[in-house]
Amino acid sequence: MISSEISKEVLGRLTSLGFQRSDKPSSYSMANSFKKALVSSIVDIDVQVINSSRLEVTMPMSDYLNAILTDFHFGKVRVENQIKHLTEQVNGDLQAAWCVVTTYYACYFMCNEISRIAGKFITNLTEEDQTRLLSAAQAGTSSMFNIDGPSSFAVMASQGNNFNEIKLDIIKTGARPHQVAWTNVSSLINPIKVSDKHNTACQLLKDIVSSSNDRWALPSAIRNEWNYSAPSLYGDSGTDIGKNFLSLMKQGSSVKWASKIGIQPHENNRVAALAYVYDCLSGAYQLIDGRLNS
Repeated sequence: MISSEISKEVLGRLTSLGFQRSDKPSSYSMANSFKKALVSSIVDIDVQVINSSRLEVTMPMSDYLNAILTDFHFGKVRVENQIKHLTEQVNGDLQAAWCVVTTYYACYFMCNEISRIAGKFITNLTEEDQTRLLSAAQAGTSSMFNIDGPSSFAVMASQGNNFNEIKLDIIKTGARPHQVAWTNVSSLINPIKVSDKHNTACQLLKDIVSSSNDRWALPSAIRNEWNYSAPSLYGDSGTDIGKNFLSLMKQGSSVKWASKIGIQPHENNRVAALAYVYDCLSGAYQLIDGRLNS
């Protein structure tokens, strides 16, 4: 139910950017990726430098949609392989910490692809990419922008001022691409309204992916703890704390778990919540992929 609502929200935003089924590419090439389109001398773009870390770019709607669908198509390989490895780990009774980290990256990859279709995503640009992009800026303004090496950028797409045009707000994220990714997906989930029957589970998902919620940890915070700051979790303590997480992953019962009233964010439940995020995102991702490729 919640996965279905996420997919509706995402596909609705894609439609609001002008997408029609005829926009689906007949074939795919990495030459048509978003990054390639952004710095291409062929694509007609206009660049305005807003400040040292922010650009506003306009490009033809057809080029934007082609680029986004191309990136989604090629991103599918990474998502599917990550899920394959995760399934093997869960079924192979691997220690919980390995499964937690693999689950996180499966969620992160799906989070990025889902948000991409909705017009909110992250792109990485080299110094050369940034220089080429700024070559389309108004004369005398490119020096306002600070190029300080390869950088991650948050991109937000909206309808342009002119017909068949997309406006892109491109902002340097610094070293926070994972936090930006969860902020993006949170903004897609927050507007969702469901029936009373599903409200408890829906609100829990909103809380888990919200950076402003101080009770539940962001999925990226769980990843940081299990992969970096607490190596002891790869031992007996992690096996104990991750027991409920692994049970939910194996049984596919996380939605039922999330529907219980009064779930508290204690240590075991904070990591178990990652299984719930995974189930919600994988369901939404499959629905979006099916709709775009039907």
